[in-house]
Amino acid sequence: MIDDRPHVFGFWDHLLGVYTPAEGTAADRDPQPLAMVFLTPGMLHHVGPFGLHVEVGRALAEEGIASFRFCLSGIGESFGVGDAHCSTARAVIETRQAMDFLEREYGIERFLLFGLCSGADDSVNTALADTRVVGLSLLDACSFPTWQFLVRRWGIHQPRKLWQRLAHPLRERDRLERTTDWPTTLIGGDDIREFPPQQQAEAEIQQLVDRGVELLFLYTGGLPKSFNHERQFYEMFPRLEDRGRVRVEHYPDFDHTLRLIEDRQAIVAAVAKWVAQRADPRWTDPRWTAEESLAGS
Repeated sequence: MIDDRPHVFGFWDHLLGVYTPAEGTAADRDPQPLAMVFLTPGMLHHVGPFGLHVEVGRALAEEGIASFRFCLSGIGESFGVGDAHCSTARAVIETRQAMDFLEREYGIERFLLFGLCSGADDSVNTALADTRVVGLSLLDACSFPTWQFLVRRWGIHQPRKLWQRLAHPLRERDRLERTTDWPTTLIGGDDIREFPPQQQAEAEIQQLVDRGVELLFLYTGGLPKSFNHERQFYEMFPRLEDRGRVRVEHYPDFDHTLRLIEDRQAIVAAVAKWVAQRADPRWTDPRWTAEESLAGS
C-alpha cells in the first residue's frame, strides 16, 4: 500500500501537496535523503496529465525515493494567494517553499525536480535559484529549430517527401476556397510559451552542469514545430555535447500529454531507471559520476 500523505504548507498555508514516502533500499542507505518534487504544467493540478505524477511518484517509492507533488497557487487545490510576481517567478518561490517544507518535515536536503512543458521551464529556473536541486527530469523542455531540424522536417534529402510538403499548402488552399460552412466558435492559434534566447538557455544549462546537476531531457512528438530528433539537443546546444551529466531521449510517437497508458509507462520506466542509477549520497560531488558508482557496485 502506498502511504500518500496530504499536506498544507506555504507562507500563508495556501498550498496543497501530497508526499509519497520511500520504501526501503536507497532510503535505508542514504544518510542525506533525496526526494523528487513535481512541478505542474499549465493549469493542471498535482496529479499531472492523466495521473503521470502519481505513476512516477509510486514507481520512485519502490526504488526507495520519496516524492512530493503539489499545486501551484490558484491551480487545483491551492488557493490563489501569494506573492505579487509574474507566474514564472511565483512558481520558483512556491517550489522553494515546498522544498523548505520537506526539509523541515522530513529532513530532506537534496531534491530532484520533474516538469513537463512549462513545468520543465519552472524546474530549470528553480534549479538556477536553489543549490539544493541536484537533478532535473524534464519532459518537452525548451527547444529551438535548427537547420538540421528543417532538413528533417521538410525532407529536403528526400525529393518525394519534399514535393508532398510543397504541394500540401496548395491543396489546402483549394479546399478552403471551396468551403462555405465556417466554424463560428473555434479560434485558431498556438499556445503561448516563452523560452529564453537560445544562447541564454545553453548558458543556463551549462551553469547547472558545472554545478554538478544531473539532467534528463525527454522529448515527445508533441513539439512538431521545434524538435524532431534526439540528436537535435546537441545541435541546439553544441557546447554541452562533451560535458556529461546530460541524457537525452526522444519518443517521436508519443503525444505531449501522454494520453496512452503504454506511453506513460515508458516515461515512468525511463525516469525511474535514471533516478535509481543516480540515487547515491555522493551525487552532489562534482568529481563523481553515476557510471563510476555503478562500476564499483
